[in-house]
Amino acid sequence: MNIYKEVLGKQNFSFLFKKSILITGASGFLGMWLVRAINYLNERSNLRIKIIVLLRSKNKRKFFKIFKATKIEFIEGSITNFVFVNKKIDYVVHLAAETSEKKNKDYIAVTNTIINGTIRLIKYCEKLKISSITYLSSGGIYGKNCKSKKGWHENDRSSPNLYDKVATYGLSKKCSENILIESYKKLNYLKTLNIFRAFSFGGSYFNDNNHFAYNNFIKNRILKKDIFLKSNGDSIRNYMHPLDLACWILLSKKLSKVNIINTGRNENHSISKLANKIAKIEFNDLEKIKVKKGNIEDKENYIPNLSTAKNLGLDAKISLEMQIEDSLEYYNDRKFKSSSV
Repeated sequence: MNIYKEVLGKQNFSFLFKKSILITGASGFLGMWLVRAINYLNERSNLRIKIIVLLRSKNKRKFFKIFKATKIEFIEGSITNFVFVNKKIDYVVHLAAETSEKKNKDYIAVTNTIINGTIRLIKYCEKLKISSITYLSSGGIYGKNCKSKKGWHENDRSSPNLYDKVATYGLSKKCSENILIESYKKLNYLKTLNIFRAFSFGGSYFNDNNHFAYNNFIKNRILKKDIFLKSNGDSIRNYMHPLDLACWILLSKKLSKVNIINTGRNENHSISKLANKIAKIEFNDLEKIKVKKGNIEDKENYIPNLSTAKNLGLDAKISLEMQIEDSLEYYNDRKFKSSSV
């Protein structure tokens, strides 16, 4: 529970008392961390925050049974075609998107989920006259390689290379941002639109079908297997714990008007540095492993400029070392086996 106290313990969330929050994508990696954060606040401060979750499958309801301090209701259906149900909803947090490597190769499905799903949700918000929407966008809207060592600023006009295999995802996110901003201009009752552009994440509870280097390195350490990099490991990333993002999302409900915010920590790391930290960090009696670099030249600066977040008083508390320890503890407690890789 230390990371919960570190991130949420010193903040005042009384403005969320008895509020109802609709979350799309709640069963995903980031969505579940947001639910964990809300449940912690309900346990600690009796805020009685209610969650309404949009789910494609009834089978996923079981994932939410562990949250005993939070009242959770469900709306069934896809983000693109769910039935509009009359409910009291104060805030909407829109996280739904296709994130797995396999699903992102289906460009039509990616576009449909991100763009048409956002349009569908806006129509629902219009019906209920929702006053606040938070949208999880992506650093992918800028592309993959920032020319500035200071990172992309929110007003940077950089965009993905059209021929890049993940361009559809980034371009669709940018299109949804524009749709939301135009909706804000037209809907008088919509007082706040927060758009968070997320970059890379560390920590525990990654979905099993993820393809992220961070989690693959963690698995190697647990399995006592050396880390083999395909590239020279010179690409730069910025890693944030999802609990920090959850905190930012909740705090942003105090903001007004349109806010576009890059997310991350005030430090960047190369892939090789990340691999070596994971391979060598002291953790219980876990055996250290080696990191072996490849020959492929790969130098990308996929990093945010965080000046906007800083000016808004948003600060990530969980260091990369704490993220790694959280991950190792998660797998270690579950007696992780090689068959799970």
